Amino acid sequence: MKKLIFLFLIFTSINSIAQSGQKVDSVYYLFDTTKVPTRDRMWHTYYEKGVIDKYYEIQCPCLHNNGKPTFMYAGEINPTFISKGYLESIKLVGLPDLIIRAKQFLDSNKNNDAFFFVEPLKKGYIIHRLILINPQAPPVWLPDVMPKKPDTSAFTVEGLINIDLKNLKNYLNKAVITSGQLGNAKIMAGSDLALPFVTADSNEEFSIIIKAKNRNDFDAPELLYKGKRVRVTGTVIDYKGKPAIEIVAPNQIRVVR
Repeated sequence: MKKLIFLFLIFTSINSIAQSGQKVDSVYYLFDTTKVPTRDRMWHTYYEKGVIDKYYEIQCPCLHNNGKPTFMYAGEINPTFISKGYLESIKLVGLPDLIIRAKQFLDSNKNNDAFFFVEPLKKGYIIHRLILINPQAPPVWLPDVMPKKPDTSAFTVEGLINIDLKNLKNYLNKAVITSGQLGNAKIMAGSDLALPFVTADSNEEFSIIIKAKNRNDFDAPELLYKGKRVRVTGTVIDYKGKPAIEIVAPNQIRVVR
């Protein structure tokens, strides 16, 4: 019952904005996972038990309380069919931009965005208007008296070796500190996340690796550190034949000027 009331309020809010004449920014995203290998997909789609509503969940805990941006539409609402030519006239956003718009939408409490997903169907496409929700992790209640926490920054650990990025291969299985500028993130086999460093020599490949089992401990690193110069500390590993630094906690990486 609470879910139905919640969805009704969202629909009412969107309709109120439209009727008031307030500008609504439409966000269009082409949902086509057929062109993405299964291991690289960041989407989880599902139907809630007992209903025909469809959910599209981004596997990125990048909202409050580690919530994942989740879009849904009521199954009984008929989709709109459009042609390929019409699709080419629509300005589509990429996944990083969609995540940013979703976060802004939920953080601002201003329902001035309308989200549309376009999906391929035979020789054309269908388009849905969706509702954005934020399923949150259960809250963790803090004690009345919080003990003073020691500095747990990985950079305060003594005995770490400061090295240049190009020398990573010489410090295999050792804990080091290095720095460099990061490029576009990559989802690797097994859902590991690689944050590659930008290097002058295209033959030199160095990355920061976040294993799949640790990814939920980070807040959208593929967006937060893209194009940024960072300082990182961790253990040097051989990852698919290339030297890399594995990190397991957010305190091992910092953005620097």
